[in-house]
Amino acid sequence: MIVFLDENYICHAENGGNLAAVDVDHFDGKCPTYINGYRYIPDGHSWTAPDGTVYRGEMLSPWKPWDSLDAAQREYELQQLADMEAELADAKAALEMLGVSADE
Repeated sequence: MIVFLDENYICHAENGGNLAAVDVDHFDGKCPTYINGYRYIPDGHSWTAPDGTVYRGEMLSPWKPWDSLDAAQREYELQQLADMEAELADAKAALEMLGVSADE
């Protein structure tokens, strides 16, 4: 999935300006809140934290509390499931209106 990195290598689900686009498989199927809670340093790059620690890429790590990111992702997945179930119910209703049994 394409994500966008700011100057501190914080991931963004959308490009809010002059952000660098990178493809990170880890984010496939993830919600924007989850993505925005991560820092990704590509191979060959480095980032220096405010305390002077240097992190070299390739590195992927949450910079927000992981439990909140996990909760957001679970909520997103439950909403995706509910949306799919609603679409399936609509499709079945449409078939029944046409006289086609959805169970066949």
